[in-house]
Amino acid sequence: MGALWQIEVFAGIMCDNEIQEGDVARSPGGSKVAKVRVELKVSFAPGVEHDDGIFVAGNIPALGNWKPDAIPLVPRKRGTFGVSFEVPAGKPIEFKITRGSWRTQAIYLDPNADFPPDNRSLCPECDAQIELTIVDWLDRIVLTVDPVIGDLRTHEPMAAEGLREERSFQVWLPPSYEKCGKAYPVLYMLDGQNLFDPGDSFCGQDWKVDEVVSRLIRKKRIKEIIVVGIPNSADRMAEYNLDRPRGKAHARFLIEQVKALVDKTYRTLPDPPNTGIMGSSMGGLYAFQLAWAFPDVFGLAGCMSSAFYKSWAGVIRMLKEHPESGRHLRIYFDAGELEPPIARSFQRVKKLLLEIGLHPEAEFHAHLAPGAIHSERAWSDRLHRPLEFFFGTSGIATDPKKGILPR
Repeated sequence: MGALWQIEVFAGIMCDNEIQEGDVARSPGGSKVAKVRVELKVSFAPGVEHDDGIFVAGNIPALGNWKPDAIPLVPRKRGTFGVSFEVPAGKPIEFKITRGSWRTQAIYLDPNADFPPDNRSLCPECDAQIELTIVDWLDRIVLTVDPVIGDLRTHEPMAAEGLREERSFQVWLPPSYEKCGKAYPVLYMLDGQNLFDPGDSFCGQDWKVDEVVSRLIRKKRIKEIIVVGIPNSADRMAEYNLDRPRGKAHARFLIEQVKALVDKTYRTLPDPPNTGIMGSSMGGLYAFQLAWAFPDVFGLAGCMSSAFYKSWAGVIRMLKEHPESGRHLRIYFDAGELEPPIARSFQRVKKLLLEIGLHPEAEFHAHLAPGAIHSERAWSDRLHRPLEFFFGTSGIATDPKKGILPR
């Protein structure tokens, strides 16, 4: 009998002791790794409609590699839906249930769950059954009001050569901006619609940038900064990769149009040591690429849960052909423990940076977040780390044993 993972309760686990012949995968070193079967079963609370299709989206090919409408759930007995798939034993799995888009993700029967719902995660060591009860859908409820803290200004959409969509951007100004005449460092952040307002976010969860930055400023943990949020587009995967033509076009747009307008309109410190670029996932890869390629523009790179593996050959080539770029930068990069292959590529990049002579805690800070998954909430929870590494009021706010201090 396999394990029953009833997500809202997380029941105990019992494993099969026998591994069937052929039921194996191979590790990178060539040794055999047992495969386990996971059975996902979804039921619905009374009154919950689901006539437009039910899908699962997750972090492995069997779950669609995070495409929200790739893997349909199949009708089962007594009004339930389900799907089964195999994974190597011990491989972390993350997923969401949707009706085909991130705005239509499920809300589960779980009194202790976060809201909006975070990714469901497990790391099965044996055959497992997951049972979920859906009580509503994100698009059919009113999101919690979370007013923006501070002065957030929205600029008119701009067209850019080589990009298919016009886009606006937002500028968050620090508390003293209108009270004095000094200039401020600037942090440019990708996926800008997910930063300040949960109502604008693709999943109903924002990074709470305004709240985190305001708190750190109030506690005098960081200097006052300006934050610029640049939203993504439907071409995100192509635009957030400097090895692709649209990635190069987006870089020109960011540097020649957005940064130029911000420096002209606001009192900024425009030099590289006071200019940062930050993103997550593909945005983390892109932030790393931009800083390494343009160290005369961006001196700070915040790379959260970076998808280095999406352009691994390009990352290696960039580091080995231009190692001198890293000596002009301060790079923060991290990964969640439960988000492979991002955690694996994190370790490889850390090794490469050491090999080319960069110094930990001076030129880069690497953090592996225990138990963390791939989500806006996870990035919000550790956003204070790159902010303190870049803009800390007393250098790097670290503890010799624990690294960067907690919030």
